[in-house]
Amino acid sequence: MRAGMLIPLALVCLVLPARAVAQDDDDPHHDRHGRRSHSPGLREVDEQSTRSRRQGFWLSAGLGVGGESFDAKDGLGWSDDQTGGVAAIRLGGTVSPSFLVGAELSGWALQNYNHQNYDRALGSLMGIVQWYPSPTGGFWLRGGVGFAHSEVTQNLSSNSSLRTADNGTALALGMGYDIPVSRKVSLTPTLDLMGQRYRDFDERVVSLGLAVAFH
Repeated sequence: MRAGMLIPLALVCLVLPARAVAQDDDDPHHDRHGRRSHSPGLREVDEQSTRSRRQGFWLSAGLGVGGESFDAKDGLGWSDDQTGGVAAIRLGGTVSPSFLVGAELSGWALQNYNHQNYDRALGSLMGIVQWYPSPTGGFWLRGGVGFAHSEVTQNLSSNSSLRTADNGTALALGMGYDIPVSRKVSLTPTLDLMGQRYRDFDERVVSLGLAVAFH
């Protein structure tokens, strides 16, 4: 799967929940003149809907699939995409209903890279900020910066291997949509772009994932 194919698929996953929220806004408890009819039960639901679910400590863990490519800085440009598994865990605190801050540990890995006799893995540890344009909405944008790590393991034989590693810097941008499944738990489809810079090469990963978030 090429990384470019992940983007339209992720946008579908993010737009559908937003459409569902918009349909919920068409409240059947309005009369034909557009006036809202109130009752104690409806008033309680309305008050809960205007309060943000985000407060205090938060935690998110997810899995997904990502398309990786690299630029060896040899003038040939970026390599073909290779599809591997992605995992991430994020945690932190709530600054306001619109802003979360925290840390992210994420990784991408693929065995038998490009059908050759070696494995590749990328990792990152970053500080992140997550912004919700609507304090009570589920859509968010995220940015992060931090440390990057790359490993290549060449399988020389059944009993031996050669591992090389590099350290660099990481930069990430992402977006997602929290879909509440209970008062404190959400399912979150995500779309992320990870860039990593090393001395002799650059890496990028475009990934589509699904996370479970606890607020």
